[in-house]
Amino acid sequence: MPEPCPPPEGWTLRQAAEALCPEAVTLHHDGGDSLAAALRSEMGSWADLLPPSPDLWLADRLLAALAARPDLALTGRDFAQGVSAPRFTVPADVVQLATAPQRRIYLDLELAADAARILYRFPEAAPDLPPDVELAAVRVVAAPNAPRRAEASTPAPEPMASSPRPTFTREHARAWYRLRIGGWPKHTPPPSENDDRAATEAHYGRTVARSFIREIRRELAPPHWRKSGPRKLK
Repeated sequence: MPEPCPPPEGWTLRQAAEALCPEAVTLHHDGGDSLAAALRSEMGSWADLLPPSPDLWLADRLLAALAARPDLALTGRDFAQGVSAPRFTVPADVVQLATAPQRRIYLDLELAADAARILYRFPEAAPDLPPDVELAAVRVVAAPNAPRRAEASTPAPEPMASSPRPTFTREHARAWYRLRIGGWPKHTPPPSENDDRAATEAHYGRTVARSFIREIRRELAPPHWRKSGPRKLK
């Protein structure tokens, strides 16, 4: 089964989130302790200083999903250019920069309003930067000149790929692992490193380096997940 692709008129941001990151949409909708845990894991030490925002969290999950799908593009109306101006397409590398660990550009998505803003870091310290861009009526469409995923040439099969899986990238895997932490049953012993590696490989349908699993566990996993010895409830 091919990965989901938008219709000719495109997806709204909410429709895109439901198609590309359904687990995050469900967690956002259900709320409760699982969502709170995901937010705390995402915010790290900032969780004690800033109020958590489920809407911003879901927007970040959608942005990460879009970064993993270069065959899709964000488009919107930039009314600063006039109502008759053509729809603006956000360049793919802007989406990549907005999801990089050291962000140079911020791309804020407002799912409820189908709006987006492209912001630059500290414009007052760098006055020569271009003005921010505000987009309305945002839609996720098939990227111009990009083949649809189902039509692209078929890569050599990987040993574990018995069915289509999400495209593995380090940022996408981190986003998925945060969901795994947030949705972990409260009264179930935490997974071991081997459990996490097996789950990640099953999710992406490919071999994942043990060093990467250790890296994201050090970076994201709660302390009681990283303890050695028999797995116990927190």
